[in-house]
Amino acid sequence: MTEWEEEFIDLPTGETRLLIRPSSLLNNNNDEVFYHPVLIYQHGMFLPTDHEEKVIPQIKEFLESSREEFTVIRVDARGQGKSSIGNGDEKNFNWEAMGKDMTSIMDLIDNNQIQTIKNSKFENQDQKNLFVLSGLSMGCAATVHSFVQESNRLSGLVLILAPTAWDLRPKEALKYKNDCLLLEEIGLEEFKITKINRLKGLISNNNNDDNDNGNRSSNTHNNWNDLGFNIQAIIEFFKEQNDKERLHCNLVGAATSDFPNKQDLITAFESVDHRQPVLILPINNDGGHPLSVSQQVNDMLTTHHHVNQDIGKDSSIIVVNNMKEFKENHILNPFNDLLTQVINNKL
Repeated sequence: MTEWEEEFIDLPTGETRLLIRPSSLLNNNNDEVFYHPVLIYQHGMFLPTDHEEKVIPQIKEFLESSREEFTVIRVDARGQGKSSIGNGDEKNFNWEAMGKDMTSIMDLIDNNQIQTIKNSKFENQDQKNLFVLSGLSMGCAATVHSFVQESNRLSGLVLILAPTAWDLRPKEALKYKNDCLLLEEIGLEEFKITKINRLKGLISNNNNDDNDNGNRSSNTHNNWNDLGFNIQAIIEFFKEQNDKERLHCNLVGAATSDFPNKQDLITAFESVDHRQPVLILPINNDGGHPLSVSQQVNDMLTTHHHVNQDIGKDSSIIVVNNMKEFKENHILNPFNDLLTQVINNKL
């Protein structure tokens, strides 16, 4: 069983919780130039690390399958899980800001300031960190933003369940905006009841747009149980929420977020070494994570990065039908192939 070590770090916007599986290389006494591969992963909205294990436990297994040479870091996003909301400034909770948090974590690692993986040889010689960024849904969006901010600093990307973006985003953002208004109008306890009833409707499949009063509709996330999400665990999560400000900040963040504009993403793909591998893992039949967004990213990737040709793959995108597939070899093998390529490239 993997041992995850908890550490709290100070980022510009507040205290952030990490769960860390240290690399096997940290115990390496070899005095040669040291390469330290690091996978940084961020969860989806309302799926902080402890809760994500209950809703989609396959993601933890997926991350634990990664090569032992990799330090794996799971991040509780700002204002979620055990991470603080800082000063509560609403603009700090959009996806671009979360991407900056991932960049800040890379800075701390480069400066040997994360205690769990602190190593004296980092201070004495030319050590190179090999960063792979990954995230699911909201975390996927943060990963893409960090990539645009720091494209030449990264050695690989793993994009899981890309959320609504670009032309699809305004309609989705409006639902979060309406949730913000509803929270202010009826208060935290009544809002929780409303949210829980919607989730129960997903289980019974009785909800529809007509009875959702213009708020987040049941059709946004179709057949969650069939897709492998534990809706009952999500219900339990909302029952435990007792911080209105924290909930409000996260809803505002979702209401004001989008992917980077397409030209910025294309420019980032064009700027990086063509050996930098990318793996895109969308899911079928989930309106909240539309396949079309992942396909557009893949089109940009293959047109402007040429990664597929270089690594001998037909495609960098693998579509899953159920979250349970994240513990199966047709997903785990390409994931670890990417990590192997990162080590071989040492970009």
